[in-house]
Amino acid sequence: MEKVAIPIWEDRVSPVLDSASKLQVSVIRSGNIESNKLVEIGNLREHELARLLNELGVNLLICGAISEGLKGLCTRYGIRVIHSQTGDIETTLDRCISLYSGSGISELRSGDHKNRQ
Repeated sequence: MEKVAIPIWEDRVSPVLDSASKLQVSVIRSGNIESNKLVEIGNLREHELARLLNELGVNLLICGAISEGLKGLCTRYGIRVIHSQTGDIETTLDRCISLYSGSGISELRSGDHKNRQ
């Protein structure tokens, strides 16, 4: 199971996580979305946001840009960060699912934001 968080800005991956006001948190199991939850994050500071992601059980964060400080905090909580992603939320999540394997999401890389066929 993967719990994936994607920051949202106008139904797209937010260009900068640090300035996003909400996240979509999706539970993916065996290549299927079990649930989606919208989480308002407001103006949390870096350490507060990293702690919230951890408390939500997120183990994969897919985002556009992210500050080095926040990325480091997430990594310390064991949250894998894949940045430089763009596009609408549905396409990004579908791409995530299409790359899902039994051992987890292994092929989506930072900077890999092209749609795969």
